[in-house]
Parts: sequence; structure tokens; C-alpha cells
Amino acid sequence: KPVYFVIGLLQDKEHRKMLEALLYDTPYQLAGLVATQPSDPRTFLSSDLLAEAADILGEDAQIRLIDRPDPGVAMLEAIARAEERGAMICVCGSLYLAGEVRPFIRQWLKKGKTF
Repeated sequence: KPVYFVIGLLQDKEHRKMLEALLYDTPYQLAGLVATQPSDPRTFLSSDLLAEAADILGEDAQIRLIDRPDPGVAMLEAIARAEERGAMICVCGSLYLAGEVRPFIRQWLKKGKTF
């Protein structure tokens, strides 16, 4: 099944190594990446994260790269894109991001919706 990543990182982490692990020579089909920003003063800008991902993937990559700084909007974008492709969603990066999207996911599931 294809995977859409929602990722947000902090500046002081090894973001390039993390992106390489997710994007390069993977055992899964990468559908796309939605970059976002955890609510922390040390956040790594989502636009910079996408530039880094584009550099890793190269010019010929056919992967959709989407910039959504707001984590809630990033989740909605990932859900819409994943539904189009029958993909699953993986939220990764900062634990601050996980903490921010957890209530969103719980509320989504309470409404009887799935990913």
C-alpha cells in the first residue's frame, strides 16, 4: 500500500538523515510527503524541509511534495490525498508534532472515519 508521510522536525535534529531514511531506497511505495511545523520555537520550517526532500529525491522524482505549515491542515491534506490513492498515512518526526496531531486523529476516529 502506498504511504503518505506527514512530517515535522525541529532545527536541532538530523533532518537530512531522517529524510534519507524515509525517502531513499525504501521497501514501500512512497505516495507523497506533507511537510508541516510543530509548534515549538526550534521548528524546522516546512518549506526548508520540502527543499531538503526535493534535493534527496532528485529532479525526476514523481513524488508529491506538499507544504502545509499548520499540522491540522497537513493532516487534512494527507487524508484527502491518501483517500485518492488508497494510501496509508504515517505521521513522523518530532514528538511535539505527534502530540499536536493526536487529538485531531482521535476526534476524526470518534466521528467514525478511518484513514
